[in-house]
Amino acid sequence: MVDGLRKRLSGLPRERTQVLPALHLLHEIAGYLPNEGLEEVADWVHMPKSELYAVATSYTEFRLQPETAGSVRVCLGLSCRIAGSASLTEELRAAGRTVEEHECFFLCAAAPVAAMNGRARGRASAGDVA
Repeated sequence: MVDGLRKRLSGLPRERTQVLPALHLLHEIAGYLPNEGLEEVADWVHMPKSELYAVATSYTEFRLQPETAGSVRVCLGLSCRIAGSASLTEELRAAGRTVEEHECFFLCAAAPVAAMNGRARGRASAGDVA
């Protein structure tokens, strides 16, 4: 059981249509989607766990594991690639940082985008997040 999740879920109707808001609540509370929280959400929205897992893994903004301390997520979207996210990734790795590639942050106008500690930064450089 994830502390505070049941209380936060109580503000949502117990319907399948609330699966995304419920997953966002879990992610906000835990920082990722732990298995016990997924089970609680599945119960709340009356959805089989396998189906809920399929939904959770369809969205790249959800983490299924806790964030590694000091890791940086770098966007791989087209705008970010054009704006230099590959060289940003190389620079960060050369500086000894753990880099996680992220499918898209949906902040294309601010490419390249990197995130650390849950905060995205546009027009990022290695110096910004190092």
